[in-house]
Amino acid sequence: MDSNNKNLIKNSLRQHMPSLIELLGEQNISWTSINRNFQNYIRKVRTELNSSSSDIVKDATFYSIIVRKLYGKGDTDGMFDFYNKTFESLNNTLSECEKKPLHRMISKVLSILDYRYLNFIGELASLNKFMSTGEYELINIEEQISHDKGISADFLLRRKKDDIEILIEVLNLHFEMLEFNDFQKFEYHLKSKLENKIKDKFVNPNRIIFIQPVIWTKDLKQLEFICDFYLKTNFSIQNIITPMSYLTFRHQNGEYEHRFESINTILND
Repeated sequence: MDSNNKNLIKNSLRQHMPSLIELLGEQNISWTSINRNFQNYIRKVRTELNSSSSDIVKDATFYSIIVRKLYGKGDTDGMFDFYNKTFESLNNTLSECEKKPLHRMISKVLSILDYRYLNFIGELASLNKFMSTGEYELINIEEQISHDKGISADFLLRRKKDDIEILIEVLNLHFEMLEFNDFQKFEYHLKSKLENKIKDKFVNPNRIIFIQPVIWTKDLKQLEFICDFYLKTNFSIQNIITPMSYLTFRHQNGEYEHRFESINTILND
């Protein structure tokens, strides 16, 4: 890839992840700014590598997934395929009108150069899960809950069966660096995160709002622990949807099976 190419990122995505470009359609994002940020990030990493005698640990980014795919490293192929299929599903499921506001979330995925880009992947994957049911219309992204307080929810949906509008706030929970050995400690940590989000978002009694947690785990063992917690404790809070999480299998034929679904079903055969 030519670092002097002002369309470096856009051209690479068009070639290797065309579903993302198709999803953007005619909506403009600042490719010049995205290229500049990416090149500055690469320059910073190279400087750190050249000046350090020990290993440097960096957050995975959307670009590290792409670059490792391009150079045939293989260790991120599963995530690459998950992103690509999520964008492809959204592109096939949403109407042209519904796609228009998505450029704001996609721009965040392309602009954030640390692990937090996963928060917007979580939002897009959650939206895809809702919309794939065929039960909703997407009305808006970043819908205002309270204009006076400047508080918004991630997306506004209209439920087709009764025309009721509901707000969905996605809460990404990163447990990759945490250890949990018993249900009590995990519940305390989980409940505090959920209650903080409720306090922040449930500010307008005239709006129907649900919190959709998305749990990112470090490995299968941690995911099994969390699934076991929900199975055995029946933990629930009003207007908090059962969390979703992510898991990928690779079959013997080389194809990936991606599961982005409820904690209650993700480990089912």
